[in-house]
Amino acid sequence: MPTETIIIVAAVLSAFGFFAAALAYASLTSEPVRGKR
Repeated sequence: MPTETIIIVAAVLSAFGFFAAALAYASLTSEPVRGKR
């Protein structure tokens, strides 16, 4: 696997993990910003 592919996959996975964690935290504490979407 080329190094660029590894870097891209790692970046996508980290971004997805961060998004999933933020979504889980927001759904857990459904108080802060509710009508954002």
